[in-house]
Amino acid sequence: NVTRDYLKKAGINDDMNWKQIKMAICSGGKIYDFTNIAGLIKFKLLSARGKIRYGLFGAYVFTIMNPNQISEKLDAETWLLKYAGKEVTNKIFHELYAVNKFNIPLSQISAKQFASRLKAKEAIGTFGYPSRGLEIMVNYLADSIRNKGGTIYTGKNIQSINLKEKEIVMQDKNIRADIIINTIPIPA
Repeated sequence: NVTRDYLKKAGINDDMNWKQIKMAICSGGKIYDFTNIAGLIKFKLLSARGKIRYGLFGAYVFTIMNPNQISEKLDAETWLLKYAGKEVTNKIFHELYAVNKFNIPLSQISAKQFASRLKAKEAIGTFGYPSRGLEIMVNYLADSIRNKGGTIYTGKNIQSINLKEKEIVMQDKNIRADIIINTIPIPA
């Protein structure tokens, strides 16, 4: 497990509090746990066909899908439309990710990165947080990046981020990178 190895290296594995993630969707004033079969059956936002497509997509993601085989150039919207269908893409993933999580269109999100998050069971996994706060994790990560020759920019006025091209446009310059770690608050 990559996360647990990282926490051990940072010296905070024993300091972590772990909780099972519970994910639900609120629609029409009702809360639906759509991470299990019973919740999916009761979920009124999707048609019967949409529920079947969503269930098949979930089975595909958790069994045979390999995010490493997805092209870096493919966007999440195109990928989701092909594998999850229009109804599931628009009613589930558009709302959860494009609107609420990333605040950018699915067409601007990398399919490979998106699929990796799904494969890692982001919606049904375990969430951990250090009892002494996140600063120790952030400092360890920053030191690791700098020790490997990476550059960290903070307090910059970012105009846009192109995840497909891995380019950040700032007020005073543009930066292309191999890896972009974005910690911009969701409202921004």
